[in-house]
Amino acid sequence: MNIDRLKEFLFLSETLSFNATAKNFYLSQSVLSKRIAAMEEELGTKLFVRDSHHVRLTEQGAAFQHHARIILADYERALSHLQAISGDYDAFARVGYLRNASHPLLPELVSTLRRRFPRINVSLTCMEYGELCHALATRRVDAALTLDLDPALRDRYRVIPLYRDRFYAVVGSGHPLAAGRENGDALCLDDLIGQRLLLPDPEAYPGMSAFLDDALSAVGRDQPHEFYADVDTLFLRLAAEDLVGFSSGHNLPSFGDQARFLALSDAPTAYNVGALIDPDLAPAAADALTEALTSLHTPAFSL
Repeated sequence: MNIDRLKEFLFLSETLSFNATAKNFYLSQSVLSKRIAAMEEELGTKLFVRDSHHVRLTEQGAAFQHHARIILADYERALSHLQAISGDYDAFARVGYLRNASHPLLPELVSTLRRRFPRINVSLTCMEYGELCHALATRRVDAALTLDLDPALRDRYRVIPLYRDRFYAVVGSGHPLAAGRENGDALCLDDLIGQRLLLPDPEAYPGMSAFLDDALSAVGRDQPHEFYADVDTLFLRLAAEDLVGFSSGHNLPSFGDQARFLALSDAPTAYNVGALIDPDLAPAAADALTEALTSLHTPAFSL
């Protein structure tokens, strides 16, 4: 199957708009329709259901969308590897990183890679936690510096622990729970009963949401709660409303002057920040990343 046809299919599967897809690829809608029909005939199944007002993926279309992303990611990885070995490099690696969790590590990591492994070409991309998980699953990155919270990811990738961190209950400075408390002071789970909680959205934070559910099981999810989908929105809402959110210690340098980070003394909130490396990454690149990561002087954010 033609790679360009896969790109057209993926764009259409995400926009569900023949008009937008045709414009993006400089096609007429009739040509695009014929190409999608030919793809469906080749695959022997319908990928889309269309009527006069809507377009939606079939069950088979959704399944093919997942595999098409991986196929395209593998194709792009192969091109990058060929370009690397055709130029001045022996291998290429795409590394995604979680902003605040990784920033203290990145200067030393980049310096070590350039000094000790100058023939390994490494690209870096900052992503949100959920985006990193998805990028790993669809092979848009070869490694991720992120929170090691999801057992499913831990089983599929080479894991290099970097440092220990933990989650804190975080409240705005005007919240009743902040009265008389400074960053690092303690709460117990009973203090959270009856509070409005702001929890990580399960879609945006896979793994993290389940981890906090277990840690907060004594509080219960039947009390009022809402969800946040990114860290900046979490702290914006905490500053404006009497909510209790949850955030990692590595966010303290960026947000410690806006909120109180309060340790939960009777909840298991500690975890590893680590590197997850795709086992299919070229050995030269995987070995270089592993050696550079294990040599880092890692930070400690715990209060």
